[in-house]
Amino acid sequence: MAAWLATADDIGPEVVGVLGYCAGCRLAAALADRLATSTPPALIFFDPLPVVPQTLSYEFVKAVTPLAPGLGQDVVDGAAEQARSQAESAASLDELARWLSTSYADLASRGCAELGIEPEFAEQLISRLAEYLRYLTIAAATPSTPGPTPALVLQSREPVPAALREYADARRLDVPRAELLGSREAADLVTQVLINRELTVPGPVEP
Repeated sequence: MAAWLATADDIGPEVVGVLGYCAGCRLAAALADRLATSTPPALIFFDPLPVVPQTLSYEFVKAVTPLAPGLGQDVVDGAAEQARSQAESAASLDELARWLSTSYADLASRGCAELGIEPEFAEQLISRLAEYLRYLTIAAATPSTPGPTPALVLQSREPVPAALREYADARRLDVPRAELLGSREAADLVTQVLINRELTVPGPVEP
């Protein structure tokens, strides 16, 4: 993590904005803080998601829900409840991520087998979730600093549990999460923030 943040030292002052998405918003904030000069870059968040144990269990439940046709709804509901319980009792995010990855590996293998899906596809699902959970633990380990306050927070219409909502003043756009980054409305709002920042940056002092 320190090595990644150190790359900011090679980036010039021409950076006007740093964008963060989902759990990566914490990484974006750390990078913006490292880049901060007399006029820090505008920090813009898209669907920010704080990384707490409930975040990992939330993502696990999203991943296991489509397996219901193969496993049965009762099995999926039981797995979801176990995941939430583990999120409450896990000693660390690393421990929780390992437990969730192991549980999902078993469920995905069984569910795909029941549906006649090739094992190679199940392995892809298992690997993808394990890697994503690992990414979340890395994001959570990012040093938390006072840093710059987000100039703009955009939220899709995707429902998010109240416990995972971090910014009460987020601007909600009527687009699904998968389309938020490509939204024309979002692009216009980001552009306006960056234009306003440029207008406030003092120009060079004449000799």
